[in-house]
Amino acid sequence: MSQLILPNWLLWQGAVLIGSYLLLSFFEAKWKFNIVLRKPFFMGLVTIAFTWVSGIVFANYLWLVQQHLFNGFLVKFLANGSPLLFIVSFLLLDIIMYAWHRLNHNNTYLWQHHAKHHAITSLSINAAFDFHPKELLISTFWKIILLPIIGIPASIYLTYNTVFFFIILLHHSTIQLPKNWEKILAYIITTPRLHHLHHSKKISESNANFGSCFSIWDTIFATKAKDLQQPINYGLH
Repeated sequence: MSQLILPNWLLWQGAVLIGSYLLLSFFEAKWKFNIVLRKPFFMGLVTIAFTWVSGIVFANYLWLVQQHLFNGFLVKFLANGSPLLFIVSFLLLDIIMYAWHRLNHNNTYLWQHHAKHHAITSLSINAAFDFHPKELLISTFWKIILLPIIGIPASIYLTYNTVFFFIILLHHSTIQLPKNWEKILAYIITTPRLHHLHHSKKISESNANFGSCFSIWDTIFATKAKDLQQPINYGLH
């Protein structure tokens, strides 16, 4: 990529972010469009706007570092623009998010902030935005340092961030997928049921299912909760 990521990327990413939120919100509300008059819906749109702008700013930061300072490790070993670079970068970003999420549960200091998200007693799409500001700040700090060193291309980061946002909205929602779909998809991605278990009061369930986009990391690292198909009690244990 030879120029800053601005007009075209702004349009397509904005359309996907806003479109995802509208589609999933209306689906969750069983197509009751009066939800647009409610405060949570408005605040969700404000959060999306912030996510949209901050994602573009961070992607341009990555581009500037890679163009004027150093490329990072990935670009040294994989051809820029190659499908392999895309796949490796995408998977690396997701396993990093898995590790970060797991660390938030296992580190006492980080858990103090992440616990705010787990204090939620009922899930919905807007629960995806309910995080402690310090957790978001710390997350941004390590990304600023780590991602340029790894060499994640700016365009791939932006693509991952968009997919990440859609799946985060989906798995916090109360949308119930058909059981057959849920069972199959759960082998690959973090479905609503998998993430709802993560918000359970039971330690064996809340200290599991850390995957953001892909659930394969929980399978590989043996952190996938066994679903007993019982009602979930949400909140802190």
